[in-house]
Amino acid sequence: MTQTNTNKTTMPKMRNSNLELFRIFLMLMIIAHHYVVNSGFTANFWLGRKDRN
Repeated sequence: MTQTNTNKTTMPKMRNSNLELFRIFLMLMIIAHHYVVNSGFTANFWLGRKDRN
């Protein structure tokens, strides 16, 4: 026989919006990092700087 505890009132957990916003920011930063690394942007940037000297 299973017992159910009806005396406890469960409050919904409050979400930490700062943590959620930080997670969204980190996801966008990861996407930006993958774009920069795979697009060759950094290689073009460094080649451009060498040509100026």
